[in-house]
Amino acid sequence: MPSDYYEMLGVERSASDREIKRAFRRLAKELHPDCTGGCPNKAARFKEVSEAYSTLSDPEKRSRYDQFGEVGEIGADGFGFDFQSMMNDLGGAAAGFGIDFESFFGGGERAKRPPRQRRGRDVALKVQVPMLDALRGGEQKVSYQAGGTQVRDLRVRVPAGSRSGDQLRVPGRGTAGSGGGSAGDLKIELEVVPLPGLRWEGENLVMDLPLTCLEAYRGATVEVGTMAGPVKLKVPAGARTGRKLRLRGKGPVRRGTALDLIVRLVVELPEGSCDQVAAAFEQVESAYGTSVRAKLPPLG
Repeated sequence: MPSDYYEMLGVERSASDREIKRAFRRLAKELHPDCTGGCPNKAARFKEVSEAYSTLSDPEKRSRYDQFGEVGEIGADGFGFDFQSMMNDLGGAAAGFGIDFESFFGGGERAKRPPRQRRGRDVALKVQVPMLDALRGGEQKVSYQAGGTQVRDLRVRVPAGSRSGDQLRVPGRGTAGSGGGSAGDLKIELEVVPLPGLRWEGENLVMDLPLTCLEAYRGATVEVGTMAGPVKLKVPAGARTGRKLRLRGKGPVRRGTALDLIVRLVVELPEGSCDQVAAAFEQVESAYGTSVRAKLPPLG
């Protein structure tokens, strides 16, 4: 085994501080007992190269060593260097090895590391909510499993104005953590069950409003149920299916804001077959004057 500090580190006597530091890092990874299975010979060599680095990385000690071949008395811990200072000088490089250097050089038994804290996994869940419940908001019961076979039941608050794809997060309701780590979260994706005649179009809630033929022709005032209560809606004369009327602030409350309700008019024909109704429509037919298809483009 070489006794010269430069030879121990495998560098020239003219080596720069950076070259010395790089050489020690390489040797530390090769020789530390955590990396060598506790080989006594390599452990002894590791202590020697550590002392060599402590000397050559300090300008004053290196100067004395270059002149006299020694740096002074060996300390009480068996080494002539401050190991903590050496690790600080390495800029935390030791941490990258996963090595407990301090306990190794302390001369005592390696301290037992506490179990590593691990956060539990999040649990993802998709929950169906009736459309009216989603619009009004309220509590919804959910059942799920988190890291086992036991089924958990939980009531969660569904915000008013919720839509399909909205996400809810319930902290601490996922799988349990380990080593004292916190539990994961429960992540819920809402799936709103559609309701006939009621749907979202962009940021607007649209409701179909059926009208009789006479209401559509003459115009009418009809009562409409809204999220803010019933209102009287004036339908203009000559209304056709597909026409939309806006009721401002009468839609659901979403994220603290009352949205508008869009009313789409739908003219309904009488159901079934009745000679009396057919006769009435024959009279209506004469009121058209010209063909209702006269303005179609001549495609064929």
